[in-house]
Amino acid sequence: MRRFMLIVIPLVLLGLVVVAWVAQKSKPSDRNVANLNLADVGPDGSGNTNRASDSSATSAREEVVTVSRAFSERYGSSSSDAPNGHLAAALPFVSLALQSSFQRVLSRPPSPSEEPTLITSRAFAFDIRSLDEKAGRAEVAVWLQRKELVGTQLPVVYQQNLSLSLVKEQGAWKVNLAVWGGKQE
Repeated sequence: MRRFMLIVIPLVLLGLVVVAWVAQKSKPSDRNVANLNLADVGPDGSGNTNRASDSSATSAREEVVTVSRAFSERYGSSSSDAPNGHLAAALPFVSLALQSSFQRVLSRPPSPSEEPTLITSRAFAFDIRSLDEKAGRAEVAVWLQRKELVGTQLPVVYQQNLSLSLVKEQGAWKVNLAVWGGKQE
C-alpha cells in the first residue's frame, strides 16, 4: 500500500500541475470574463445566500454568471449510479421550454451502464458574450474542468466549454439552450 501511495501521489500532483498549466495557457480572453465564487450560490441554487445585503444591488451580470455556474456544474456532472441525476439537479436553472425536454428524458428509464462512471465538472471561467437585460436574453460561454472516472482506470482530466443561451422568465435568468464544445486535454 505504501509503495502504491508513493507512486500515486506524485502522479496526482504532476497531473494537477499539468492541468493548472493548461488552464493558464487556454485562459479565455479578459473581455467580459467573470469569476464568482460558488459561495455566491445559495442553498436553493439561486443567488440568494440569505446575507444581509441589498438584493437590488445584484447586477444582471452577476445573476447570469451565478445561474450559468450552478447549471453548468450540475449539468456537466454525472454518475452511472444516477444516470439522469444531472438533469434533475439542473432543472431549477432551466427555462420552461428546456424543462419539458428534460422531463421527457427523466420520464424514460435510463439505459444501464456497462462500467461504473463518474464525471465531475467545475466551472472556472465565464465569458458573457451578450447581455440584453431589456429583451431578457444572454449568451455565455462557460469553461469547465472535468474529471472522468471509468471503471478502474485512472481519471482523465480535461477542459470543455459549454455555450449557454439564457432567457429571463418570471424575473429570473434561466438556461434555454446548452451546447457542449470539444474536449481539450
